Amino acid sequence: MSISHAVIECIFIDIALIRHKEYVNFSTTIKSDSLSAIRPLFETNGLLRMLGQIFKMAVVIDANFIIRDILWLARKRKKPESRTELFEVLVAGTITAYAPTFLVQEMSVNLPRLAREHNVSLDELELHWQTYRAHIHFVDAGGVDDAYEDPKDAPYLKLQAKLGILILSKDSDIPRMGGKVADAVLVTRLRTYSRHVAVEYTLKTGIAGSLMISFGTLVVIKKFFMAAVVEAKRLPRWF
Repeated sequence: MSISHAVIECIFIDIALIRHKEYVNFSTTIKSDSLSAIRPLFETNGLLRMLGQIFKMAVVIDANFIIRDILWLARKRKKPESRTELFEVLVAGTITAYAPTFLVQEMSVNLPRLAREHNVSLDELELHWQTYRAHIHFVDAGGVDDAYEDPKDAPYLKLQAKLGILILSKDSDIPRMGGKVADAVLVTRLRTYSRHVAVEYTLKTGIAGSLMISFGTLVVIKKFFMAAVVEAKRLPRWF
């Protein structure tokens, strides 16, 4: 599967805007969570659609990403309000996560083991897992298949073949078996993107609603987009 260069270019342009100093003034009050409410407006409202579309992508999510996150939440999180990068983009709707139903079986086996090995509460791990589970779309893709080099990876590869999307995984066996994967770098980039466009598109929503733009607002928006053009050229192409 490939992601179009045009779509990736849009991500680079929007990420570049975060370097502009004007962004900081808004980012303290406008959070990426707002995208889940803003995105449908830009998909359905004719006037708002003219102002642009908010990028989102679908992935198949592997168990190792979920396990990594919930262990961090249970063992290393210092502030109760802190979230993982993956969970933030799930809440924002920037990533739509799919998984084979086999993931539920994997987690039911792995969570008790993780609780013993890391001396953490099984109840706490279960609570974090249920929070993630609520943001995942499950599709039946079968179970363990001995025809594959790693039989437990078979459901993820089969689901990728069915949906035509990347697998978010740290498992080196998956690309070795022909699977196409994305890693934590993508999640980090999309969190940065989500935080920026939450500001940008909140401003656009306000502009469309009032139909009146102050000179100061025009200056800020112009600076945003001028910065994007310059900064986007400096960013590496990672697809």
